[in-house]
Amino acid sequence: MDDAKHFGMKSRNAWFWTFTAATMLLVLVVYERLFYKPPPGPELLLPGFSAAAVDSIRVLPAGADEIQVVRSGGVWRLVRPLEYPAQARSIEALLAALEQLVPATKIPGAQLYQNPGRAAAYGLDPPRASLILSRAESRQQVLIGSLTPPGDQVFVQVVGGEGVSVVDAALLKWIPETANAWRDTALFKLGADAFDSVLVTAGERVIELKRDRAGPSWQIVRPMQARADAVRLENMIQALTDLRVLEFVSDDPRADRGVWGLQPPPLQLAFAEGTNGVRTLQFGDLVPGTTNVFYAVGLNPSAVVTVGADLLQGWLATPNDFRDRQLLRIPFGVKVVELRNGESFSLVNTTNGTWRIEPVGMPADGVTVQRFFQDLEALRVARFVKDVVAEPDLPQYGLATPAFHVALQFPSGGTSSSNPVVGLDFGSTVDEDVFVRRIDENAVYAVEASVLARIPAAAGHFRQLALWNFEADQVASVSLQKGSGVWRILQNESKQWSLAPGSQGILNAFAVDEVIQRLGQLRAVAWTDWNPESLSRYGVEEESVVLSVELKDGSRKSLRLGFPAPSGHVYAAVVLEGDPWVFELPRDAFELLDAFLIKPSNLR
Repeated sequence: MDDAKHFGMKSRNAWFWTFTAATMLLVLVVYERLFYKPPPGPELLLPGFSAAAVDSIRVLPAGADEIQVVRSGGVWRLVRPLEYPAQARSIEALLAALEQLVPATKIPGAQLYQNPGRAAAYGLDPPRASLILSRAESRQQVLIGSLTPPGDQVFVQVVGGEGVSVVDAALLKWIPETANAWRDTALFKLGADAFDSVLVTAGERVIELKRDRAGPSWQIVRPMQARADAVRLENMIQALTDLRVLEFVSDDPRADRGVWGLQPPPLQLAFAEGTNGVRTLQFGDLVPGTTNVFYAVGLNPSAVVTVGADLLQGWLATPNDFRDRQLLRIPFGVKVVELRNGESFSLVNTTNGTWRIEPVGMPADGVTVQRFFQDLEALRVARFVKDVVAEPDLPQYGLATPAFHVALQFPSGGTSSSNPVVGLDFGSTVDEDVFVRRIDENAVYAVEASVLARIPAAAGHFRQLALWNFEADQVASVSLQKGSGVWRILQNESKQWSLAPGSQGILNAFAVDEVIQRLGQLRAVAWTDWNPESLSRYGVEEESVVLSVELKDGSRKSLRLGFPAPSGHVYAAVVLEGDPWVFELPRDAFELLDAFLIKPSNLR
């Protein structure tokens, strides 16, 4: 009975404390919501001020012209004391500083009323500068006074507000003393879509360049018709956009510009969109006492400025310096390559993406074909021979019947028409140069003969570089023969290597496995010659070492070794379709053969 009574008392106590805790929690929540107010944060100089909403700023510096900038369509422009593009970064920095400005201390307005002379003591009567910030239908005015005695703070007053605030003197660096501080220092600001031509006038020399809107290419249209070096030109235009004004010299449109070498300028660049001029840059004399600072006229035709410009020599170049020295750019999607080099053949891109040599029907090496395209694109004009060559003049350059002809075709409905769209004709060789012309141009150029000689030109150069394909465990035996001497090794069913009867030497079975595996995947570096009469030129003779691999299916693969090649590889020959083909055996493959097969055989 006592236990039950004791339990009941404990239960009532638990309920009492639970109810008490819940009540206290409820009171606390109600108090915080209805009565508690967090401590105020730092008081801003301009409460409610929004930098993004400001569309006009007037700065009235003491003893200087008023400065005003306005924002329209998100772009700032200087309107007083002159019309000029404004430097948005500095303006936005001032607005951001004002938006976040918190006074370090504040002097109550009562002190000013009691002692009117205090305003002058704070540099506010008159102020060193006045800022008028306008937005929509409202405006705010801030007076900037003098520095505090330590010099790290400044007195400011918000007109219509109470008292004087003391703020960080860093604000002063964003307040301009003259309009030049807020003028855009760019000399040239045009997007690529704003113009499609540039007229370069340098003394008596005039060069006109036009951009193809369909692509990044540029053309020289005056004084001749020619392809322009688009990369060089785009880089030069980009360099113009990077130029910055060092000093604003004069804004007087009536000033004698001959003083600065701008009447007429030694260099003028006129940018246009169609027939409409959009911007003109003029560069005058070198500023006295400098080596690369020039007088110039840019964003505003009334403003003479100075700029540092190492790049001007590029614009003073000859028309040929603007020309594209890359002979050929090959678009993606070549379907057929027609070649004539004493023989006529084609490289055909099949539907499965492999290449074939026609009309012989031989597989072509895809890597070699791609390298051929790269070699063609790497050709550079060594000399501009003649800009316009008539048909009767072609024989003197060996181009009436070209020694080497390349034409690239594209599928119908693809990148271009089904006719050849790009191609080259190579003519006669004079000294170290070969004459060449594009099949779509009348100009004749010269390229270095040594560079052209490295480009594959015969059908045999393009045949598949893979000699064969087998695995080491498919091999029954490997033999080396030189004259009457023979050295042979065998592989049994357990894939173990041993010397054949009559063969002597030390056999490294693990190394032999690696050598045979490498032989099974052997690829030529390049095909060199396929004329049986030329074998001795490469050291491929009757007394040369012959390597033969006999597979377990009874087939045989063999090659005959020759001299070291100038490239560092080694000449070798293999019989294909009944004829010997000389190729370059990779040096590392030869070194494996030499170390683990040729030397142990003692047949060198």
